Amino acid sequence: RHRPLGIGVFPSAARFNHSCNPNVYQSFDEHGCITLDTVRAVRKGEELTIPYINTKQPRVARRALLLKSFAFHCHCARCVAGDD
Repeated sequence: RHRPLGIGVFPSAARFNHSCNPNVYQSFDEHGCITLDTVRAVRKGEELTIPYINTKQPRVARRALLLKSFAFHCHCARCVAGDD
């Protein structure tokens, strides 16, 4: 039987960049293993991206949180378009 012990590091998932309109979502199974699933059709050659934060927030809040927590300005298509 597996019991969660804390936070893990997942090298393969760490390679994914952030998007406020991601095409992949990550989750964890009952054993603490990460799973990655596409959530929409992905074109050949399209970058696979995950959300680093709750993307249901307004753009200003998302960008502020990403800057504070991850030290980058988000320039994903959704932020550049000004979509909330």
